[in-house]
Formats: sequence, structure tokens, C-alpha cells
Amino acid sequence: MAERRRDLDEGKKLFAAGRYPESLALFRKVLEKEPNSQTAKQYEQMAQAALAGSEQEARKTAEAERVMQLAQAAFAEGNFEEAQKRSDEVLALNGGRVDAQKLREEASAKLAEAEAAKKKQARAAVAAARKPTAVPRGRASEAPQPTAVPAPASAASSTPILRLLFDSPISEGHVMVAVNDQILLRKPFSFTRKESIFKSVKGTGTVDVSIPVQTGPLTVKVWLSGPDIPASTFATATTQMPNGGSRVLRVDYASGQLSAHIQ
Repeated sequence: MAERRRDLDEGKKLFAAGRYPESLALFRKVLEKEPNSQTAKQYEQMAQAALAGSEQEARKTAEAERVMQLAQAAFAEGNFEEAQKRSDEVLALNGGRVDAQKLREEASAKLAEAEAAKKKQARAAVAAARKPTAVPRGRASEAPQPTAVPAPASAASSTPILRLLFDSPISEGHVMVAVNDQILLRKPFSFTRKESIFKSVKGTGTVDVSIPVQTGPLTVKVWLSGPDIPASTFATATTQMPNGGSRVLRVDYASGQLSAHIQ
């Protein structure tokens, strides 16, 4: 029993550190000796989901890099609309890429400059058309036709954002979020602070993370685990994400129960 407890505690620590293969091996070792352990079963499922998410995240990272190269090539060729579109695709795959955000802003600035130049040119054309011209006597003049002003281009849609807010009553733990069965967030947190070299004080705080998501119906699953939680907890919520919109995913934990609401 003591050995199983040690393996379970060590597995939890490895899971919180993101070492999912090692933690999964320990949870399965515990289940071989104690098949009815609910805690080991839940952590085994979480570790399996995290591993699958890691593989999926690796594929997303590779795809984001490929699309980023297309965005950079489009920008170099002066195709700023394509560069902006490709940058949005990169951010939908990996919202933390600073280079994609910067490229999108530069492409947007170039498009805004081009649009402003078009408007200036159109205004100049209208002014020139309205300016009276000298007409020789004895000849009728024809009224100049005004030049049509092009309509402004519609702004490109931005990436929808799901903002996680969790006012944690526990000092440390691990939050995992899956959207439409794709793990988009694995977030360890700790609000323990050191008062001295030999003394640490447990505190509480808020986990606040912005998660880029896709437009349309979303099914959100949230897992919470930690050393002060007897067993991992799980909650679900659904919403409809508008194009370029945002929603707040509020997570609460009390009396051993986890709840999730989207506003």
C-alpha cells in the first residue's frame, strides 16, 4: 500500500511537470496492483489525453510553421492581404506566436496605407472633375462626370478568443482545457511564495489565460488536479463562438466539485 501511494504521488508530480509518459507508466503500475483505484484511473485518462494532445500540438506547430513561411513569402511579394490572411491562420493554430502577430500588424498597416492612398487619389479625382474649366466663346461645354469613389475594404476578421478565468482556492495545481476534443491548454500554476529560505507560505490567486479558438459551436472540457485535491475533477460547457468574438470561460472549484460556465 505504501509503495502504491508513493507511485501515485510521484505520478501526480510528473503529470503536473508535463512528463506525461512517465506519469502514465506509474498510474498503470498502480492499477495493476489496485484496479479499483479511482484516482489512478482518472489520472491515467488525463495522462493519455495529454499525450494525445502533445502529438496533436506537435502537428499544429509544424502546420503553423509551414503557414508562417507562406505568410512571410506573401509579404515579401507585396501581397499584404494574403500575408494578413495567412498570419490569422497561424494565430488560430498557435496564438502565442509573436512573429505571426507582428507580421499581421505590419500587413494590416500596409493595407491601411494602400487604402488611404486610394481614398486620397479618389478625392483628388473628384476635386479635379468638379473644378471649372475655361471654355472658348461660342462653344458649349459639357459638364464633367464625377469619378466614383471606391468603397472601403472590409476589415479582416480577427481570431476568436476564449479567456479562462479561475479564482483558485488551492495554492498549486494543473489546469487542462480541451475544445472540441483538442487539448489547447495545459497550465500548471502555483501561488506558493517564499517568506524565507526555509519557509514557504501557501496562497491563492487567479489563473488568467487567453486561448485562441475557432468560430462556431464549441464543446469545452476542463480538468483540474493538484496535490491538495483528492482526485482530479472534470467539468464541461458549451457555447457558440462568433467570428472575431470572445467569450469568458469561468471555472470554479468548491467542496471537491469543479464547474465551468461560459459567458
